[in-house]
Amino acid sequence: FDIACAGVTLTGDGLLNAHASSEAFYFHRTPLTIDTTTVNAEADNSFCMEIGSAALTIRDSSVTAVGGGNMALDAKDVTIVNSTVDATAGYSYAIYGSDSIRMTDSTVTATSKNQYAVYCGYEEMTITGSVVTASSEGSEGIYVKRSLTVTDSAVETTGWYQGLTVDGALTLEGDTELTVNGRNRRYAALLVGSLEMDDDFVITTPENAVVANYFGDAYDAVWEADGTTLADKVVIRRAYHVSINDAEHGTVTTDRASAFKGDTITVTATPADGYMLASLTVTTVSGESVTVTDGAF
Repeated sequence: FDIACAGVTLTGDGLLNAHASSEAFYFHRTPLTIDTTTVNAEADNSFCMEIGSAALTIRDSSVTAVGGGNMALDAKDVTIVNSTVDATAGYSYAIYGSDSIRMTDSTVTATSKNQYAVYCGYEEMTITGSVVTASSEGSEGIYVKRSLTVTDSAVETTGWYQGLTVDGALTLEGDTELTVNGRNRRYAALLVGSLEMDDDFVITTPENAVVANYFGDAYDAVWEADGTTLADKVVIRRAYHVSINDAEHGTVTTDRASAFKGDTITVTATPADGYMLASLTVTTVSGESVTVTDGAF
């Protein structure tokens, strides 16, 4: 498809297959919206879907994009909402947003055979309610020139140098789990201008990690507990704290004071002499009931 106009929308509950030796989609700075559609696009030697200095919006859709060279998805602003996207670049930039990238309620996989599985340029990148996997066999799995905010998402990114580099602030919010892998121990897996997260977030890998300046640069890196060895894997998770209300005529205990998503907590109720357990209620911090099975939840 080689198109120049005010904008194009692909919509409808259908399937579109596009295959070319060069660009499968070349839109000459024309905005493209893919809405409620399945698209399979492949270019053997170059860009797969090149939107250039216009916006690419993928909504309620499934998109597979394979670029034999650079940039499986290339646009000024990349917006992915409630969609499944699988982008692969034979050389560099599986997903390239020259200004911004926004992923919401989506499953996104980005793979690059050389540099940058995901590259975000001059504005912010946001990931909300999504599962994102990025892998680069060359440089960074994800590189963001400005800031990256991750909310209620699971993100795993792998790179030969850094798994994740953010020139500005990396902000973690809500129920987020971040896993960053670096394949080369001489470099930091995670490199950020600043790491912004509340006290409920814990760096679980490496144990007793140190966040400190990266060799005098304007970046912070995650180091092993010794403070001299760069961490080649970093896992950051939100911890949930367990609070126990006072019990009458007995005691209630749990086997842990805090837990991570997916952990099991065992609760023990011990009645005082002459009493029996009447009821045991477990709720979330917002008051929603939690099912207790065989003394565990």
